[in-house]
Amino acid sequence: MPNMKSIVDAHNKKIMKAQMPARETNPCNCRNENDCPLDGKCRTANVVYQATVKSNDREETYVGLMKTPSN
Repeated sequence: MPNMKSIVDAHNKKIMKAQMPARETNPCNCRNENDCPLDGKCRTANVVYQATVKSNDREETYVGLMKTPSN
């Protein structure tokens, strides 16, 4: 059974977390935003992308999916 201090601490933590404003995140975390391959939006969630990789004798297409922003 939790003691009174742990009950109060848990309650205070819950209240304080609800009052904290949401953190704004920068849409791009590239070192140089001008060189971002996604026009400054590389941290966008739920992205489907496609790339074509070419070598001297063949060409392959790659399709990928990113659910959450990359860091």
